[in-house]
Amino acid sequence: MWNKKLFIFFCGMLLLAFSGCKVTKPAIVAVPLSESETLAQKMQVKNAAIKTIDASRVIFTIPNNDVTIKTNGSMKVVVDSCMVLSFQALFGIEVVRVKLTTDSVLIIDRLNQRYFSDSFAVISSLANIPIDYFSLQGLILNRVFDPVKENNFKNFVSSESDQMHSLQLVSSTFNMQFLIDQNYALKRTFVSSNDNSVSLMAEYSNFNGVNGVDFPFATNLFLSTSSRQLSADYTVEKVDFNTQVEVKTIIPSKYKRIYLSDIKGIFK
Repeated sequence: MWNKKLFIFFCGMLLLAFSGCKVTKPAIVAVPLSESETLAQKMQVKNAAIKTIDASRVIFTIPNNDVTIKTNGSMKVVVDSCMVLSFQALFGIEVVRVKLTTDSVLIIDRLNQRYFSDSFAVISSLANIPIDYFSLQGLILNRVFDPVKENNFKNFVSSESDQMHSLQLVSSTFNMQFLIDQNYALKRTFVSSNDNSVSLMAEYSNFNGVNGVDFPFATNLFLSTSSRQLSADYTVEKVDFNTQVEVKTIIPSKYKRIYLSDIKGIFK
């Protein structure tokens, strides 16, 4: 039932990530430095070099208790618009698909012929979890992001130590930090609640240049709460940037829709 564990993991990411973090208008404690905006601008220039991602061969690894789930798949992205993750069994048969758009979430479990679909707004309202597409895009795709979109990193503080740059945001409810090396490669993103009851970390490695773009071929995601820990790795084996990608997804009419309450029941 490894496909069920995949389904549960990504539902868990949606339900647990950023829980307790109020990101709309954080009360900033630290005084922002002008260097933080300069550093953020340099990172945004790197972000802008990627318009689309077509990773046709990806290996996903998800440790679950004493079992390690490893599956092939693909990742197709239209930056700032849509992201599709496909998980495949033998002979390239898709078993789970995750599609994120700027306003909605779709998770399809093909083996069990069911799917979850709803808007980020509904998920945030019903589950009391402020979460959006751009935060998930940043975590999965090695991009810096400001949870307060209109601020453009004005509330971040920058520092430098051990050959690493740091961009940090401290608010009344959560902390966020980006660690960036001297070549302006984002090596780690870390988000936690102030009481450390919830934390989410992404680590990036194996940077390689493709089509003039420097991109991490290995990403590790770690989600920790007071009651459980979830983790996932993915390694890119083949990828092209800035080419046309197909992200269209059709839900078969016979599939059963499940709801947020069904997913929440898994974690009780």
